[in-house]
Amino acid sequence: MDRDNRRAAVEGLFSVTVIDIGVVSPEATDGSHFFQPYVLIEINDRRYKFTETGFAHSILHNKIDKWLEKGSKPLRTAGAVQNPDFVFCGVKFNSRDEMYRIR
Repeated sequence: MDRDNRRAAVEGLFSVTVIDIGVVSPEATDGSHFFQPYVLIEINDRRYKFTETGFAHSILHNKIDKWLEKGSKPLRTAGAVQNPDFVFCGVKFNSRDEMYRIR
């Protein structure tokens, strides 16, 4: 996260604090996120469960090291994200939209 937060500072974006990593229980969601891995993050005093397909697959297939390597590649913006405000593993996201958020 340090690398991401340094990159975010250069871009004028918010820093991220990882609070917890977990798996969504089926009774806590609409079913489309059945046993989905997530990261509970805090951005600009807002906390939410964040999930991204690459992150979820990496945890489920025990390849988290390969996923973390993405963070050293050139910074890019996640698909369809408008107005990114934070960086997570070398990718810019928007904490104000609903695209990567689990309710």
